[in-house]
Amino acid sequence: MHPGRRIASNRNLSLTNNSLTGTIPSELGELSNLTKLRLHNNEITGTIPTELGELANLQILGLSANALTGTIPLSWAI
Repeated sequence: MHPGRRIASNRNLSLTNNSLTGTIPSELGELSNLTKLRLHNNEITGTIPTELGELANLQILGLSANALTGTIPLSWAI
């Protein structure tokens, strides 16, 4: 199987406590099967990409303990 296909079919992505810096890549919004995305306890900056708001299967999103700014995607507003 092509490595890109394995990533695209992944349902759980956990990169907690990895000292990640920079912004959240908007390309994560292409992982349509993603149900859990854990990025907490890093040094991530910037805003939450609107593309993450399009992840219809996303059930758990961990972003705490970063330096994010801005608002959550409108598609998540109740």
